[in-house]
Amino acid sequence: MAPLPIMPEWAAQFDPDGSLITTWMDEIRAALLRPGTIIADGTALRWDDTRFADPVHLLYPHHTPFTEFIADAIARHARQSRD
Repeated sequence: MAPLPIMPEWAAQFDPDGSLITTWMDEIRAALLRPGTIIADGTALRWDDTRFADPVHLLYPHHTPFTEFIADAIARHARQSRD
């Protein structure tokens, strides 16, 4: 599961205290039935507005660092599983 980063302009206007995103992430975690599910929480990335087409879509070429972020989360999980 890889929730996208949140556009700061949207967050400032609609979720200034962060409670909507926190609740959303809590609900995602609670809905995942398999304990081994990996969550690459893109909401933790603090990207500026210029990376976004709108609140939930990244502009080219910013999909690349987000994909790398997901790959890193998978690799970390794999390392932890071996240890």
